[in-house]
Amino acid sequence: MRRLLKTRIAWHGIATILLIVLAITLTGPAAAWAFYWPPTHIPPGPPPNYNAVDTSFFSGVPSLPLPPPDSGGVYIYRDPANGCLTVANHIYSAGNSLEQFHGSILAMMTEPPQLNVNVFIQGFELWRDTTANKCLLQNDRWGWVRRDTSGLYEIWWDVTTKEWKNGAGDPNDFLTFCLKGCAIDFNVWSSGHGSPAFGANQIFLGKNKRTLSSIAGWTDFGGLQALDPYQSAIGLSPDKDPNTSVFTPYTGVGESYNLLGKILPADNYPCDHSYGVHYSGAFVYQGDGIQFSTTLNGAPRIGFGNDTTVFQCGATAICVPYTVSDPNGLSGLVELLVSGPGSIDTLNNRVCFTPTANGSVTFVVKVVDPCGATDYDTVIVTSTVNNPPICRLPNDTTIYQCEPKKICLPVYATDDGNGTIICTKTAGVGTISNGMWCFTPDHTIETYVGVKCTDTCGAVCEGRFR
Repeated sequence: MRRLLKTRIAWHGIATILLIVLAITLTGPAAAWAFYWPPTHIPPGPPPNYNAVDTSFFSGVPSLPLPPPDSGGVYIYRDPANGCLTVANHIYSAGNSLEQFHGSILAMMTEPPQLNVNVFIQGFELWRDTTANKCLLQNDRWGWVRRDTSGLYEIWWDVTTKEWKNGAGDPNDFLTFCLKGCAIDFNVWSSGHGSPAFGANQIFLGKNKRTLSSIAGWTDFGGLQALDPYQSAIGLSPDKDPNTSVFTPYTGVGESYNLLGKILPADNYPCDHSYGVHYSGAFVYQGDGIQFSTTLNGAPRIGFGNDTTVFQCGATAICVPYTVSDPNGLSGLVELLVSGPGSIDTLNNRVCFTPTANGSVTFVVKVVDPCGATDYDTVIVTSTVNNPPICRLPNDTTIYQCEPKKICLPVYATDDGNGTIICTKTAGVGTISNGMWCFTPDHTIETYVGVKCTDTCGAVCEGRFR
């Protein structure tokens, strides 16, 4: 493989030979190349395309101690403060002065990757020393390609760290991705530091630096040792080579960047006057690194308030509001009424119904985001429609007195227990107050007393007694 890659670099200017060499290098037995195989290195669709790792493992920013002891590898974590994912390529302590890190992510994006907008770099270096063994010794680069017109993008990186010695070095190269989407694929490789070869035990996740190899249920897509065809191999050891590797040219839309920004075809440096010719344009990373997926998306949220009781004077529409949100700011949320009478008003975030009888009804609402993540909530609404009051009047009665005295009889009404009922006299003698009709006769009299009781809804009952 080294021989082929030497040929690839030597004939870089001849596109036909370059493509032939890559075809020979990358189209070996299927078992040896698990990166989107088959078809050859073409993503079958949006992520996740690999064994998924729960997003909780990525949470929190870890400490990255300077070696020794050896803490080298690839650290991947999500900063809770901004939700962005960072890949930290961290130097190993044993063996040699340089380490190579290659990798890529695949994600659906609504706009192309943009430096200092949704992609941020830190710790990148560009050695332009004209000394033969230092020209492009560190030539840190990243780039992107649009894999299809649906918004599927690959972002790749090719960086070199330098061992920390005597208080100096380049221990970390960082790439931070602030992406909104459903999921993301990772394909990660490093030259490591000899034995053991780079593997899932050198990929650390989240603040707790949990190794990928320790996560139950995860298996590498290829199931074999990570392989990478791009190591430059100019020097005697990959750990001392200048970083002059070039990934696979891509005929679609894409760009490449180094420490100074976007690489242009005319870029040239004293130690490499053809730098822009070599490194500008669109490339894809087709190494068979350690592969895994994780979700970028958090589930949306939908929620009613507390269960509620509603009293109505007449049967009219009752509307119960709910709130809906998405932690990732995704648009295109779909809100559905799963259970319950009436209909959902998604414009005003509420469900409405007109009760047909007193009692309780249960509503279940659902929200679905473009990634298929869902949330539910339930509320119980108890409604009562007012009934007219029922007048409670004394029976007809005859009262004998030896001398005139005040006569009082109870006069009132009952209803559903909502509000106040006021009873008034509509005919006859006496007065009604505080639920009592009272009258003081001054002679023998026979009279009818008319009574009207009105509740807070204006419903009435009427009656009379003698």
